[in-house]
Amino acid sequence: MNASASATLGTQHYHTTCTIGPDGRHEFVCDAPIDLGGQDLGPTPVEIFCASVAACKAMTARMYADRKEWVVEGISCRVAHDLRVQEGGPKPTKVAHLDIELSFLGDLTDEQRARLKEIAERCPVQRMIEGDCIITTTLA
Repeated sequence: MNASASATLGTQHYHTTCTIGPDGRHEFVCDAPIDLGGQDLGPTPVEIFCASVAACKAMTARMYADRKEWVVEGISCRVAHDLRVQEGGPKPTKVAHLDIELSFLGDLTDEQRARLKEIAERCPVQRMIEGDCIITTTLA
């Protein structure tokens, strides 16, 4: 699966126009909160990241349930992000944490719910986060 996105901003702190897809067919605004100098006109990049994780997990579970022909009336995924101090090592450091809550509506057994959770944990976004993701930045 290939994906592409771009972000542009001008002099209006930190109002950013984001486009997704090679033809830029999907567009939305990203911004910073007021207390960080933004106007809070859209979600922050971290909020969009959390939404990406949540959407990917829900979609991955839905695809599996559909393939198994399980009756799932709804899937909800909530992702909360925060920085927590991690002890140990020379000095404490802040580490990003994602707390994820999955919910499945439908007449499912405990085993089916557990399997859907297991499958959701293999979604492409989580695999990218946990795997070896190489980032290369160049100047245009």
